[in-house]
Amino acid sequence: MSEADKHAAIKEAFQREEMKVVFRESLDAWLDKQFAQFGKWTLGALLAAAFAGCVYLALVGQGWIHK
Repeated sequence: MSEADKHAAIKEAFQREEMKVVFRESLDAWLDKQFAQFGKWTLGALLAAAFAGCVYLALVGQGWIHK
């Protein structure tokens, strides 16, 4: 492998890593914006409701709650 080939390979690898970093940063920024629009309170409320539903189903399944 010649020096020019080595330099080209190193440059290509560096550009690939640079693109990964840029993509990660832009994705993080976009997700932060989307999360801000959705709201962490809404997410917390949905998670709490899902947890309460799971607990209710577990209690009904074990016979603790009778209708």
